[in-house]
Amino acid sequence: MGIGEDLIGGVEQLLVAGVIRRRALFRMTGPASQSWRAETQVERMHPGSRCLLVPSATIGLAMILEALDVQPGQEVLIAPFGWVSNWSCIVRAGLVPRFVPLDADLQMHEEDVAARISERTGAIVVTHQMGRGQQAVGEIARLAEARGIPLLEDIAQSFGVMVRGRRVGTFGEAAWCSLNHHKILSTGDGGFVLLRDEARFDRVTRHHDQGMVIRNGKRRPLAPVEPGLSLRVNELTAAVLRAQLARFHLIRTRILAHHAAVASACSRRGLDLIPAHSGDIPFTVLFRRPDGWRYPTLCDSGWHLADNVPWLSEVAERAAADDPAVAATFGLIGKVSAVGAGFIDPYYAIPAGLRITDDVSGADGLVGGLEDAS
Repeated sequence: MGIGEDLIGGVEQLLVAGVIRRRALFRMTGPASQSWRAETQVERMHPGSRCLLVPSATIGLAMILEALDVQPGQEVLIAPFGWVSNWSCIVRAGLVPRFVPLDADLQMHEEDVAARISERTGAIVVTHQMGRGQQAVGEIARLAEARGIPLLEDIAQSFGVMVRGRRVGTFGEAAWCSLNHHKILSTGDGGFVLLRDEARFDRVTRHHDQGMVIRNGKRRPLAPVEPGLSLRVNELTAAVLRAQLARFHLIRTRILAHHAAVASACSRRGLDLIPAHSGDIPFTVLFRRPDGWRYPTLCDSGWHLADNVPWLSEVAERAAADDPAVAATFGLIGKVSAVGAGFIDPYYAIPAGLRITDDVSGADGLVGGLEDAS
């Protein structure tokens, strides 16, 4: 069911066996540490940022919001299409989500962000969804910097994606990434955070390990002393991540090949595709559903749409009533469907698709299943 998970094999087995052989499953530091090595590899891919492994991307965002010192009651600008954990973290921190519309290609624009900034704005979130980069993230980053508002990037589904030659996750103050089973890199679960500011990184590290930071290979308290939690990731998970990072180029190549095959098959059937941009690693082919089709849309994919989340639906309904552009976004998402180019996953209500280990020659036959659903 995974993406990178589909390619798990000898490299993972070798690194995991080494952890077990050393009997060092707890997070370690120094040259023998899989956690430290994995974080260092991620940092090399995201210059200027510090990386920390955490149990999930959701925990990562919660830690980032705490480190930013945004105050209860402040607004966080965010798209109404993403994953429920983003809105959960915002609301649980006492913050208020304010929705920014997306266009027909599910892209956010600088002018829409600017129009919704107010004195209550505490942060801006850009979500890079389904292996696709938000092309205006650079402009939004400059806007956020000019207004003194932290920009945060959700790269949970878009590790390694490039926007105009720059990796997502490097435009903002902080980013979080998921390593769940259906992500570009997969360790089964887990995630990591990226932070550019060293003081904020130290604060997140203290939250992660009962107030401790690593200094000269040892865990030490750092003034001011703050209570923390136990959010460490064990060395087995880190070993699998190291293997996934080592074969990232292969994973990317496979996804792009399958996306091209499925997109070609969809195009031959006259479907109106939402194009992928240069630098994307799109593991789904998105298309606008023809009128009358019963094939499921992104609205049917569960809690990826704010209006579908029970405890958020009233907020979403009020936002749509007050903001015609947000209402239009709900309508647009209700007309977009997806077919898996890199995986098959019920999160996106995909009844047919390709795993990255399958033969791409089967694309026509699999995409033919779309017609059966119409």
